[in-house]
Amino acid sequence: MSEHSASQESSTTATVQIALIGMSGSGKSHWSAKLRKQGFYSFSCDDLIEKKLKEDLELQNGKKISMAEWMGLPYEPQYADAEQRYLKYEVEMLEYICNNLSAEKYNNQNVVVDTTGSLIYTGDELISCLKKKTTLVYLKAASGAIDAMYKSFLQNPRPVLWHGHYDKKSGESDKEALLRCYPQLLKCRQREYERFADVVIDIETLRKSGFGVKEFIEKIQSWH
Repeated sequence: MSEHSASQESSTTATVQIALIGMSGSGKSHWSAKLRKQGFYSFSCDDLIEKKLKEDLELQNGKKISMAEWMGLPYEPQYADAEQRYLKYEVEMLEYICNNLSAEKYNNQNVVVDTTGSLIYTGDELISCLKKKTTLVYLKAASGAIDAMYKSFLQNPRPVLWHGHYDKKSGESDKEALLRCYPQLLKCRQREYERFADVVIDIETLRKSGFGVKEFIEKIQSWH
């Protein structure tokens, strides 16, 4: 499902409408699921994009592939076209979400938008629109977590928009270039997430014992 609602009422009294931003693996989907269980209406950008790509993700033999397999790595021949299509659909999905959040039925509804790591490439105008509708909450990974995130990426690849940050040098293998460029990509994204964020919560805080949905919402509200 790309949109979710729960019958259970939220434990919060004031309406909370947030968009979670940050890198793949930072916990956006995890916290979106937690909030959904507390009655938040949830928009998942990845799910909405995957729905757009349904036919592309089904092979002729009936086997279904992941978006990461479909997109591939930046040195593979299909990557450039796949990256362009993915971004096109991401822009369409964010426009769809912004339009939906303007509807009267969401005025008093708690909402969480689970964005992709490539949100920052959709353009300042569209991000500003989302920022008007929601509080942008950046789930920030520690600087020392980049190596771990790279290892996680290799073990469990996700669709990644490199946006020109993959640059293979003479004498490098494809994987050597990937290893060198991935941390640079993450550092560049960190700066952009910081630029757009209304609220920043570091992963160490999110992982503290006893830190649940109530504390998560209180942390967001304390920034205002």
